[in-house]
Amino acid sequence: MLRERGDVVQQLSGLIHSRRYVRVTGNRPGGFIEFDFAIGDPELFVELILPQNAFEEFCARNRAVVLTSSSEHCADGEMGWRLRDVVDRVAGGPHEA
Repeated sequence: MLRERGDVVQQLSGLIHSRRYVRVTGNRPGGFIEFDFAIGDPELFVELILPQNAFEEFCARNRAVVLTSSSEHCADGEMGWRLRDVVDRVAGGPHEA
């Protein structure tokens, strides 16, 4: 039982220190921002919506890497551009903030 708890704690610790990603997917009336949020793997995300000021605070608190859709229409399919942006950022490529 203790070993299982240790494994869970180690996994959670890894998540806490993982990169976090945000990709804006739309704007709604009333100043709401629609976006995807991911921890560790940008392919596994949740869709969220927040008012503009709350979105900015959310991004700052999570130190989120903002993914852009500048290469959205790549040949690899819908998700390929996200992975490419992440690889560039991690490797210190042209999109490094």
